[in-house]
Amino acid sequence: MQDSAPESVEEYSAPSKEFKEKMQQLGVNIPDLHKEYRIPSKYDDYAHLQSRLIYKLEKWTEGNKSFESFNRWQNKLANKIVELNPSLKGLYATAVNNDANYTESDDTYPELTHLLQGVVSQYNEDDISFYLQRNRTAQDNSECNENIDSKIISIGGSRYHLPEWVISQPTERAISEAIDNAKQRAISPDKFRKKEDNANYKAR
Repeated sequence: MQDSAPESVEEYSAPSKEFKEKMQQLGVNIPDLHKEYRIPSKYDDYAHLQSRLIYKLEKWTEGNKSFESFNRWQNKLANKIVELNPSLKGLYATAVNNDANYTESDDTYPELTHLLQGVVSQYNEDDISFYLQRNRTAQDNSECNENIDSKIISIGGSRYHLPEWVISQPTERAISEAIDNAKQRAISPDKFRKKEDNANYKAR
């Protein structure tokens, strides 16, 4: 008999997706920073998949399942997700390679687990890769977040509006450009509108 996930789980959260709405509250229009991955059809949605991953992870970390059992399950899930999302092949191959010498005495989860957590939270590949690299090298890669935090505070944002995940350089650039555009629009709305019209005309 298969074990089943509990009915009540933590509320699903996709920080990079929710961040867009927070920026709109400040008058900043940012592009989509999250990624809509395809997930196996046996899962109703991202919340269902996330709850299953959390449940399996807790069964292992609490000693109710062996690491070998958990690892088989997560590898099967990862293979299916990569099959549906070929853009993840490189991250998957790197994670599996780096987990080759993983032991349960390590102070962190396997890299593949972090990769799956990133996917179910809908982080884009740049952000997932950046986070995995940070874990791998134990470097303090907080500069991107610090730069964006300062920009958001400068336009009247609070801690509520700050990114709640580790952002990569491409994501930092996208947010920074959107904030700069919002500032220009506030200072010279007519000039900025003309600039946007010209850009739209060239894009036709």
